[in-house]
Amino acid sequence: MALIAEGGYSFVYSAKEVTVTGSGTTTYAVKKVLAQDAETREIAETEARLLSTLSGAPHFVKCYGTFSRPAATGSGTEHWFCLEYCPNGSLIDLIYEKTSGASATQAATYERRVPLPQEQVLEVFEGVCLAVAHMHALSPPVQHRDLKLENVLGREEPHLTGRGAKTYVLCDFGSATTRVLP
Repeated sequence: MALIAEGGYSFVYSAKEVTVTGSGTTTYAVKKVLAQDAETREIAETEARLLSTLSGAPHFVKCYGTFSRPAATGSGTEHWFCLEYCPNGSLIDLIYEKTSGASATQAATYERRVPLPQEQVLEVFEGVCLAVAHMHALSPPVQHRDLKLENVLGREEPHLTGRGAKTYVLCDFGSATTRVLP
């Protein structure tokens, strides 16, 4: 497994499933959430429920399964999510190119790429709007609360030809809630 992203309480790895015959591999994104207290455990459990509910719906990352276990450190729990691997990166990768710093201690910088064609911007925007509308139409309604470039991933779509062979899907439901907040 290789680390591909991390957040406050979570780590996302790429993992490969190798067939017994060795005839092929499947790549997955595996998210591990560390829950040290009741609040972070509730957040992880909500994310697991939402992933299960939304998986398979258009414009959402697919979830193949979730489980939890006591943390390896002996404190808290680990929550694991086996997710669709989206090889085309996130929207931030589409808009910016990461360049390395001048030295190992210097932070990376980002350079803006060539602007996207208007049609592509509108297709991505439409997909995100449809995903958010779907969440708001659930009973009870769900608020994502963390919409940003990094949480919209490029899904590989080999059956799409002539349209760029990718669509974008919403991910990361760690901040999502059904609570009504004042």
